[in-house]
Amino acid sequence: MVTTRSCPDCGGPLAYHRMLCDACRDRRAAARGADYRRTHKGPKSQQLARTYGISPAQFATMVEAQGGNCPVCGKALPFGMGLPKWQKPTVDHDHRCCPGQVKCGGRCIRGIIHARCNRGLGQLGDDPEVYARAAEYVRRANERLGVTPVDRPLDAPPRRRGIKQTALFDA
Repeated sequence: MVTTRSCPDCGGPLAYHRMLCDACRDRRAAARGADYRRTHKGPKSQQLARTYGISPAQFATMVEAQGGNCPVCGKALPFGMGLPKWQKPTVDHDHRCCPGQVKCGGRCIRGIIHARCNRGLGQLGDDPEVYARAAEYVRRANERLGVTPVDRPLDAPPRRRGIKQTALFDA
């Protein structure tokens, strides 16, 4: 036996994969208006307020105070829709400041940095001594291999597979 569903707005027949019939969905979309996206407080502003206790305006002020650049890599912080995940400006905060709390209230925020830079800091445990050892390790390896550091553009995707390992295991 096949059961049919009905639209919660008008009671008309409803396709199995829809929440509203086409007419009601179109009516609701028109009711939101053309400026819905412009005035809607999206997930980013909600996350900033909920997690860090700051507004998008405060976020922008922090970026301006940094000169528009990431303090970790020194490159410009891009803004806009459709940015790759690793390029997006992200709040960098100290997790030790407010352990176990959902909201830090903004007192733990160190700055605004690229998501890629933020992940790198987090992977190294937010420990300046580990950062220094990692930097020295890379410096020595570059000297031993006779290579210079590659200045990869920020818009280059992170390297994942097919990394060419040259002279790593040469005797």
